[in-house]
Amino acid sequence: MKKIAALVLVAILLLSSCVGRDTNGDTDDKLQEKYEEKFWEAVKLLDPHVTDEEARTASVRIISRKSKIVSGIKIECSTRSHSVDFSQENGRILSFYNNQLAFEKEKEYEKARLENPDKPYEYTPRLTSESFAEIKDFIPNIHILDIEKRLKKYEKDLVHRHGSRWFIRYRRVENGYRFAMGALMFYIDDRTGRLSSYGYGISDMPVPKPKIKIKKGEIKGIIQSYLRGKSKKAQYLRENGFELEEDSLEISEATYTHTDYFFDESKELDYSMRNPIYLVYECQCVLKKSEQQAYTIDFSIDTATGKLVGGDYYPFDLRRYKK
Repeated sequence: MKKIAALVLVAILLLSSCVGRDTNGDTDDKLQEKYEEKFWEAVKLLDPHVTDEEARTASVRIISRKSKIVSGIKIECSTRSHSVDFSQENGRILSFYNNQLAFEKEKEYEKARLENPDKPYEYTPRLTSESFAEIKDFIPNIHILDIEKRLKKYEKDLVHRHGSRWFIRYRRVENGYRFAMGALMFYIDDRTGRLSSYGYGISDMPVPKPKIKIKKGEIKGIIQSYLRGKSKKAQYLRENGFELEEDSLEISEATYTHTDYFFDESKELDYSMRNPIYLVYECQCVLKKSEQQAYTIDFSIDTATGKLVGGDYYPFDLRRYKK
């Protein structure tokens, strides 16, 4: 009993020594002080409209939590008008949100509504898709994001207008192959040309050398073999009468992705970008039961071995897609 009591006492002491500290050993007060300073530095550089008065008076809420994207801990810092997430491991900015732009838009809307209640609120767009040849033109002090080398190397694969904002995405490219997951993402406000939000969804993990031993013509057989297999997911689909629609299979060019263990029932499903990277064919097909019930299934198939390393499936109602 004495040994048990001693062990319990040690455990309590260890636990109490960890309370109020982050993984680097900083106390809550030090964490607040350290990241409040980093937060305002980032906000002022990314949104020069922020005043010193706001920085002096606004209260910064800081939370430390495990990241599902990058390895380690992320530090979430926010006020009513802005938020910034940092990687505790290297201090990199993982995300930035400028909520102040939404407040300003709401004020403009209210002013226009009061001045002319019968006229819908409209504004003159400032930007076109051609405006984003250089994303750095819209981000003052872009050096704070530490992404300039990546912007030169990565591929801009999407410029899309979304409401009153433009969405711009840069994909990681290695050995001539793009990444299916992970990108640098920007939203630019169309009314002001200011940065609305930014996301660092990039895995820095090394990639395997390209090995393409599986041909596209073999993919259908691999999928059919899986669907005839003993996995719980395959058994569920068979037992409930779902059959592969022969003409529904779509196969992408080889691309890098992280395994998510979706088809490996011996491991815990994990969608984070800390998982091993594979060069894969991204495949999609439809399993149909009736005119009302069907599943769309995504497969990530290793180009070197034909192994299923990731995927997903989700039901849908075919009647919604009838012309």
